[in-house]
Amino acid sequence: MNIKLTISRDGTPTVNLTDCISFSLVRDRYLPYATLRATMIATRSLYIYPCRAQFYLDDALLHDGIIEQYSSEIRDNIRFVTVVSRSFTSALMHNQPKPGLYPAATLESLMTMYHLPNVTYETGVTESRYMFVKENTSMWEMLNHYTYQLNGSLPYITVPNHVRVTPKEQPPAYTVPAVKVICKGECTDLRRIISRIDMADAAGEYGTYTSTNAEATQRSITRVKQIALDRTYLSNPQQALDIRIKRSMQKMHAEYIEYIEYIGYCGEDIGDALVCAGFTQGAVGRIELSGSGEGLRTKSWYYDDPFS
Repeated sequence: MNIKLTISRDGTPTVNLTDCISFSLVRDRYLPYATLRATMIATRSLYIYPCRAQFYLDDALLHDGIIEQYSSEIRDNIRFVTVVSRSFTSALMHNQPKPGLYPAATLESLMTMYHLPNVTYETGVTESRYMFVKENTSMWEMLNHYTYQLNGSLPYITVPNHVRVTPKEQPPAYTVPAVKVICKGECTDLRRIISRIDMADAAGEYGTYTSTNAEATQRSITRVKQIALDRTYLSNPQQALDIRIKRSMQKMHAEYIEYIEYIGYCGEDIGDALVCAGFTQGAVGRIELSGSGEGLRTKSWYYDDPFS
């Protein structure tokens, strides 16, 4: 296993660090970015503040992003460099489209709204959708609404900075040998689930638009929300209710979430299939890699929810 962290900044030499003290890399189906935290040993003084981090495992690029936090310190005559980096797709969270009506929004028109360095997106998706964008809406939120209107799902990011709005037609399947399994388990999280949502009509009156959640009722949970008319879904107001109900059940639509932790890393990405005895084979929803130069472990999660 070979770990390499490449840090760089325009106009300065690129630095490759290969002596890893510790690292963690997290990707999630519902986040517009991956997060890398790594501490490495440097053999010499580096320039003040590098801006880009690229993380490689056995020459495979697993992360490419902006360095948001950086430190370099000397202890016992050894220089330790620590970086915290989010992938370049984090720009989708920080940039906002102009509010107003988009009568024929496409994936290409959304992704080319601004220049987003090192970010790619799915090709072959040409369908357009009528969209109304409210003030303070991020590009990521707009992509969420576009994808939901397109196919009832939500967008997701694959390695290193690729935006997808459709499921993988033939996702790769990775097998975890039983001998490498550390643990398997299930969990659930009911903190966000709502039981009913009511939305006002154009006149501000309630009673026309309402949606209930059987999953909450079965668990004896009462959480009712009242919202104003959501003009994002004027062409189909019921979708404004449905997406909120489904979002409240992200990661927990079934009785539990399944996860598996194992030694090493098989190479799975978000949306791929992971195969192991006693583990449901489904699209990977979250990946947590952690380790050091001595070894690493992976924890992968399968979300059985309305967007799976």
